[in-house]
Amino acid sequence: MKPHCDVRILLVTGWICNIPGAWTSSNITMSTVLGDIFDGYDKKLSPKYDHAASDRQVVVTVNIFINSMFSVSEANMDYSMSMFLRERWVDERLRYVDDQNFTRLELDYSLFDQVWMPDMFILNEKFSNFHEVTIPNKMVHVYPDGTVQYSARVTGTFFCKMNLRKYPFDTQSCHFEVESYGHSTSTMKFVWSEDAVTIADSIEFPQFELIETQSYSCEKDYFGIVFPCIGVNIILKRNYAYYIIQIYIPSVLIVILSWVNFWLDPTSVPARISLGLLTVLTMTTQSAGARANLPRVSLLTSTWRRV
Repeated sequence: MKPHCDVRILLVTGWICNIPGAWTSSNITMSTVLGDIFDGYDKKLSPKYDHAASDRQVVVTVNIFINSMFSVSEANMDYSMSMFLRERWVDERLRYVDDQNFTRLELDYSLFDQVWMPDMFILNEKFSNFHEVTIPNKMVHVYPDGTVQYSARVTGTFFCKMNLRKYPFDTQSCHFEVESYGHSTSTMKFVWSEDAVTIADSIEFPQFELIETQSYSCEKDYFGIVFPCIGVNIILKRNYAYYIIQIYIPSVLIVILSWVNFWLDPTSVPARISLGLLTVLTMTTQSAGARANLPRVSLLTSTWRRV
């Protein structure tokens, strides 16, 4: 006979009670499946550790969804964005028989540390962090064939080497690269999914227009060991309307104002000196303001060429 439906008894004994949200047979079966696939599972070993040397490579498919890009800094040569970093690979040790039509097992975050995961890191990262409000923003799904789907929300700032020779009429290519820290290409391979990068429709920049993204492979050779690496170029074209209105048009007007000197009486020395000095100081101030947001690079930009 089942005990009375007391919450304390339910937690201790696991009896099924006729109350909403009670423990069901499907839950018990899912718990059994989880117990079976993790029985003897060792996350310290890669999925193909026991395969032949020619068949130990784990293929990790990567995809990123850019949720927001909220800063592009020429002075620091970096950009900041928030994204969902997704990885998918096959771990045959996690296969299970789908008798209950689960489609997939959605693991609780307390089980994430029990699953082997690729040792991926972001190569051009300055600093970044995972989100943990209200719980860690991570997801792990396991499919019947052993496919593991991992997703994490990451926000960070990443280095971007910029060519400012044509600033502010420039187009910048900012890269994002991920690499394995400890696994060589003999045991791991990174590949982009069919849609390598997807971008939220709500992303807008006050100074840039996102043109396209270009995915590529960038395997690295360190001391004779080749490590898997993939990357994506984010092409940004600067909107120069602000600079036309705030810099170029005022500069043209100041130059035109300096021509008044040709109509002044040659004997009016104070007026001619004052007008010439005023235009020079104004142009110097404008040039300094235009360079305030730029790094100290030893090259001429278009804001200098206008003078």
